[in-house]
Amino acid sequence: EQRAAVDMLIEEAFAEDALTFDAEMLNKLAPARHGDWSAPFFVVPLDFPVHEWVSVVHEALLFNLTSMSRLQRMIDNETRVPSGTAYTVAELMTTLTDEIMAETGIGGNGARSANSYRRNLQRLYINQVSSVLNAGSTAVPEDVRSVARYELKRISAQLGTALGSTGLDMMSRAHYDESKERIDRMLEAPFIRGR
Repeated sequence: EQRAAVDMLIEEAFAEDALTFDAEMLNKLAPARHGDWSAPFFVVPLDFPVHEWVSVVHEALLFNLTSMSRLQRMIDNETRVPSGTAYTVAELMTTLTDEIMAETGIGGNGARSANSYRRNLQRLYINQVSSVLNAGSTAVPEDVRSVARYELKRISAQLGTALGSTGLDMMSRAHYDESKERIDRMLEAPFIRGR
């Protein structure tokens, strides 16, 4: 059931073709017209913030899927079910990485350009996996930290390969380059365990 639930989330929210919007429909959506008082100047959005709304949904789903309590339960479940049948943290993270980072060629299909929704999703995923790795709390199980580090190294290596590909649009190339730099800097940073 857990695998089926994750597969459904991937298909309906994370897959490359999960979120497609008709341009004509987007142009008819009205903005909230609430000003942003945190900006130096009062700013009223003129268009519906579709990327912002999509990112809110993606971020909530990723946060929920990779919450510490969920990942801890998954590790504990490995001892509660027959050997080899548990849905593991490693399987979850590998599945998410393979789908969310698909444009990088991580599944062996070759690198290709990512659209703006996918680039944002990839940034959110890298941030979420990074926060799992760098959480200063001892509440983060070491197995979870190990898997997070492994997935980030795998993503970085694939981004390096993708950057050598031809045919990427400039936005995707810049995004892959920036993402690789960010991951590499984080992986090189010393880890200090919290109390």
